[in-house]
Amino acid sequence: MIINKTTGKRIAENEKYCNNIFSMATGLMFRHKDSVKATGWIFLFDSMQKICITMLFVFFEIEIIFLDSKFRVSDIKSLKPFQNYCSPKQAKYVIELEKGVIKKSGIKIGHKIFIRNRKLYK
Repeated sequence: MIINKTTGKRIAENEKYCNNIFSMATGLMFRHKDSVKATGWIFLFDSMQKICITMLFVFFEIEIIFLDSKFRVSDIKSLKPFQNYCSPKQAKYVIELEKGVIKKSGIKIGHKIFIRNRKLYK
């Protein structure tokens, strides 16, 4: 479960972790949009860094939140199929979500995010 700790609103019921080279490289490529329904795809990086996202072969819109090492939102972006985006701020975690979740859960830059399964964090 992923929660906006600042507002108390649920962001996603489920988590899917991308924490190896293959899962991080492919992410949502060639998947159906149901892959993000009620699920946050969490990308775990070794350290704070500038992160770029590609929507190559992702055929539906998604929303992305970038988190710093303290799980605070540092950037937010909505992406359409085949777009690329590089966050201007460094991040350690990225969460890919279904379209509409950011508005529904009231996510804003600076908000603190809680992710249930902390044992997987690097």
